Amino acid sequence: MAKAFNPSEFHWYYQLKPCSLRVYLREQGIEPAEPDSYQQLLQKLGERHEKRHLASLGAYFDANGGIEATREAVARTERVIYQPGLRAVHAEYGEIEGVPDFFIRDGDRYLLRECKLARRFSEEYHAEIFRQLELYGWLYEQTFGVQPTRLEAYMGDGSLRTIPYHPQLALEVLASIQQIKRMSSEPVDPIGWSKCMDCGFRQFVWNRAERRHDVALLPSVDQALTRALYSEGITTYDALYGKHTEMTLAAVKKNVGRRERAVGTKAAKRILCEAKAHISNRVIVLQPPGVKIAPNVVGFDVEGIPPHLDHSEKTYMWGLKVFGEKPKSSIAALAGVGAEGDEQGWREFLEACRGMFDEYGDPPFIHWSPYERTQVRKYVDKYGDANGVAARVLANLYDLYPLVEEALVLPIPSYSLKIVEVVAGYTRKMGEAGGKWSMATYIEAIETEDARKATELIAQIVAYNEEDLNALWAVYQWLRKLEG
Repeated sequence: MAKAFNPSEFHWYYQLKPCSLRVYLREQGIEPAEPDSYQQLLQKLGERHEKRHLASLGAYFDANGGIEATREAVARTERVIYQPGLRAVHAEYGEIEGVPDFFIRDGDRYLLRECKLARRFSEEYHAEIFRQLELYGWLYEQTFGVQPTRLEAYMGDGSLRTIPYHPQLALEVLASIQQIKRMSSEPVDPIGWSKCMDCGFRQFVWNRAERRHDVALLPSVDQALTRALYSEGITTYDALYGKHTEMTLAAVKKNVGRRERAVGTKAAKRILCEAKAHISNRVIVLQPPGVKIAPNVVGFDVEGIPPHLDHSEKTYMWGLKVFGEKPKSSIAALAGVGAEGDEQGWREFLEACRGMFDEYGDPPFIHWSPYERTQVRKYVDKYGDANGVAARVLANLYDLYPLVEEALVLPIPSYSLKIVEVVAGYTRKMGEAGGKWSMATYIEAIETEDARKATELIAQIVAYNEEDLNALWAVYQWLRKLEG
């Protein structure tokens, strides 16, 4: 008999990107890390989303996951059954138990509905939603002998989306997951920075990869190329650097979609430089950074909430700080409470920028990656720029990320600010605080009824944002030194 299966396991498999290693490690009894504040926030918002929808459905029967209670409720033709229990035993697929969110009476049968916090409804982004509902539909059919009338997902934006009933798709993935569980040795599934970022096993696999000098640690070696190199017996960046030249690495082919694609000369050169930097643990300077010199610069960092967190997408903090010959304390323009509270933060931000232009002329607004530029443009569209201050900010934005990427090769797995700043010699005081922690803390602050606690939480976010600004300044100074 195959191992027991729960439809929630699809989430573990698909999280961010499909990963057989997550499934295998769980089956081996290796415990994932405890959920961080961001994951706890997602859980809290997901539960709230479900309860709000439950309240909108009127009278209901709570089966509380009970299989017999569910059968009896269906026999009574209850209009809404909350948390119905389903179970089936199959010779090939094993024992499968699941608890969908809702059965809703639809004619002489029921439709199945799940509440999902996500707002993107597609196989590409959330295949786990499709597979989970497909399997619930199959369990319903196995239990009651008829198909459900529909499979529905109630999404984070309040829309109802219908999922076609193709249970074979879910059963095929289920069978693959069950096969992974039975493996006697670990599956080959390369690590990746974005793939592993929010995984509970990240620390485990990442520490191991660093000890092994895994070739997947090189920023320019993607999952497809890692697999191609593994197939050659090249698993470490030391082996990569020892075996390949620019010419031979350029000719290596990797599978991209359904096509094979050669690495190419430009990418091969970069990859070998990254391997060399990792082996030597030294910075390789390809060219002078060409950093813009100014007597004063403005550090600029934005903190925002993505649209899937039960709020409309909004920037809740615009952080500014002047560095240089005439420095100034940091300024945090904060969004107010309420759906349109971000307009308050936007107006305060523009007013602060106007004062800086009046005092400093046109200083560079140093930032990291395109996010700040994108948010300023969004807010110009949303709330306008009557005095042209935002246009002036856009003209003075100075992104340090491409300077670093084009001029330097660093012995690090990612060129995020929090990794690069360490190479530049900057040390944070707030430790593990990060962008997702900031989001979770902000939402906690605006939802608490304890005014003192809210003030303390906002102060923590402001302090974290100032560390981001100080990190930008540290990297800017480091680039100026490398210029020489």
